[in-house]
Amino acid sequence: MHGSRVSAIRRAPFPGRQAHRLNPQSKPDTTKMPMTLDPNTPKDQALSALESAGAEAPRLIQLWLDHANAPALSEISAHGLGDSRRRARKALRVLQSRGVTIPKQKRVVTLGAKETQTTKAWLLAPDPAYNILLVLARRSDTSRYQTALVYLNDDYGVTQVQQGEYSQSALKKTLEGLVPGGRYKPAEVSVAWARARIFEALARQRQRGLVEPLGLTSVAGLLGSPPTQEIVHPFDAEGLEVALEDAREMSKDSGSLHNLAEFAAWLPSRRAIDAMLEDVGKNLKPGEQPDQSQLQLLLQAAVVSATDRYFTPEQRERLVRAMKDSAVSILAREGETTALRVAAVMQCITSAGLITDPPSDVPFLKAFFDKAVAYLLAEGKGSLRIPIPAGQPGTEPVAPINPMSQSPMPQSPMPQSPMPQSPMPPEAAAESDDPNE
Repeated sequence: MHGSRVSAIRRAPFPGRQAHRLNPQSKPDTTKMPMTLDPNTPKDQALSALESAGAEAPRLIQLWLDHANAPALSEISAHGLGDSRRRARKALRVLQSRGVTIPKQKRVVTLGAKETQTTKAWLLAPDPAYNILLVLARRSDTSRYQTALVYLNDDYGVTQVQQGEYSQSALKKTLEGLVPGGRYKPAEVSVAWARARIFEALARQRQRGLVEPLGLTSVAGLLGSPPTQEIVHPFDAEGLEVALEDAREMSKDSGSLHNLAEFAAWLPSRRAIDAMLEDVGKNLKPGEQPDQSQLQLLLQAAVVSATDRYFTPEQRERLVRAMKDSAVSILAREGETTALRVAAVMQCITSAGLITDPPSDVPFLKAFFDKAVAYLLAEGKGSLRIPIPAGQPGTEPVAPINPMSQSPMPQSPMPQSPMPQSPMPPEAAAESDDPNE
């Protein structure tokens, strides 16, 4: 694909053809004759052509790709649905990598009467404990929004519900102020998906017999009814996928993704950090200042070991789910290039193993502990307190000279969670394996 790091679209298998013995006296059944797919379909006929293609839609998109029909693919990318839209977007990226000019979609504004009611939804990216916030808002006839702020955690369920009424300007101000400093903002998502995510969390919560928060009844009108079919995640709907080999190449500098606002506050659990420092302390003698090069090697080895130990298959699954939620916000703010890097890292994390491709081979995962050391150094003003071996009292302060010199993390104070106050119920804290407990 001329150097492209984006995997090519897989061709859908051709429908099987069965041999039929024709009766010379019977007329051919034209309804069973294969339709002709036009590789040069004009842009204004792309949607109708795709609809008429039915099960052959994937093959039609592949034909458009093979014949560089960027206008038709652009039309499906902008106005298509589901799998067809994802395939069209991937095909456009392939054409773009080949130097084909992609037409820009024109935004059309229709003037006319306003709808009596409009419902919207937003997703606020997860905090370090993987709590997310979904906002549902319906505009009433008085031009004010009836809103529901629903906090949930996938390991517990819905933890808090807040109801409110806002003018359009007040709602915008509220959404922008959810994260201190406005480091990132809620990203708009489909109402159907937001409702489905809430009902999914409630279903798990009720199945386990956990307490539901107050306020659910008051927002029942906004929640609607449980969905009857699975609704694709908004990030998956964008079709940002890469092959594993390409993903590994794209992830070589993935530690720098922690500089994104959505990931800046993510750290390992305190227990995991302490265990890492204890590993270093086992190789030090109490009362002796270690050689700086030796300390750097010990820290680097401890980070690798801690990364492989901490990121179990279950922890990686939770992390990828949270990254996917965060990627919606990243895509809206940073664009496709950065979002594609996040997708590549998610692919590498999912495929990581214990023997081959260990978690420490993924720079994004290793940077969790690099970042923790950097923050501890900043808090200690250049000194790192490392526990001494068992049997000796206290801890020994050590003053390394930038021991994690290869870390891309900034030397800054320990970050605070950007999520608004939404304490997880005690039951959840006791049952979940919080990555930051």
